[in-house]
Amino acid sequence: MQLKIPTVLRYAISAAAAVVLVLGASGAMLQYLDRPKPDPLPGMVRAVQLTKSTDINLDALLSRDHDNRQAPERPKAVQPPGREIHGFVQLSYRVNPDGSVSNVKVLGSVPEGVYDQQAKKIIESRMYTPDFDADGNARAREDTDVIQFTIPADRVTPDND
Repeated sequence: MQLKIPTVLRYAISAAAAVVLVLGASGAMLQYLDRPKPDPLPGMVRAVQLTKSTDINLDALLSRDHDNRQAPERPKAVQPPGREIHGFVQLSYRVNPDGSVSNVKVLGSVPEGVYDQQAKKIIESRMYTPDFDADGNARAREDTDVIQFTIPADRVTPDND
């Protein structure tokens, strides 16, 4: 014979079982959280225990008299170590039939005007292969190049205007 339990009673029993499970789990958690915790620094004297309340002058700490304080010195402008400053110069030039360079012009640079002269010297000091015609004779050609610069930031001094 099958026992018939009304639907409402089944829901009530299920709800009561759920409440019992939740309360049991909560109790176990509370017991775990309320247990005594081990000393993280066993055998060491804590700094709080060394400080006596009579050693601290609370009046001096809480006073609003700040006239005797001096403003801190401002640090000099210093770049963090390891940083670099980058730049480049784009140049156009003529490679002569003998491989030498002439007619060097700056097409653009970043930062503008900072590395231009050094880049011109680099290009002028190089030797290039000229173009050759069908008969094997060397002839002049036009070319462009980009010279990149990287210097450590600690070698750059800030402008003090």
